[in-house]
Amino acid sequence: MTVPQIAFDLAPNCWRIADGDAEALCRAAIRAVAEALPGLDLAGWEIGITIADDRAIRALNRDHRGLDRPTNVLSFPLDMPAPGGDAPDRNRPPGGLLGDIVLSGETVLREAGSLGRAPADHLTHLAVHGMLHLLGYDHGTASEAARMEELEIAILAGLGVANPYAGSHEAGHPLEHLELENA
Repeated sequence: MTVPQIAFDLAPNCWRIADGDAEALCRAAIRAVAEALPGLDLAGWEIGITIADDRAIRALNRDHRGLDRPTNVLSFPLDMPAPGGDAPDRNRPPGGLLGDIVLSGETVLREAGSLGRAPADHLTHLAVHGMLHLLGYDHGTASEAARMEELEIAILAGLGVANPYAGSHEAGHPLEHLELENA
């Protein structure tokens, strides 16, 4: 198991997430994703993780998705290996910039409160979710969503984070209205 290099950036007003340990939580989430996917070799790959404020992520969401509102996480895959770790071009060596994950610290805190979750657990979930998007996973169809949720639940369990989807498919559940984004 190899993990990618991670460049981390935390907006000045987002330090309250996870008692200042946001970087360690995100790094642990990325490592857990790498460990959970057999055969995935991320040696030589790099990802960027930014925890921004609502204003910044709203601009990204507007510019890249046409949605003029803040969101919790956006993933921007750049040179994506296919799920399972194969490089897109088998004739070139692996490595490069896998992509960027941008999380809104303000939205993470707000959603964690409305869901009754620890901000650290919600941040960890969104980092796992964003990393899976960088690796080619999606939730555009019911079967894709089920596969992605199953992976997230297993990865998060290994990190001691409860199933974030428990009861979420029931009408009126607070998670029902939350968006897990992929730009």
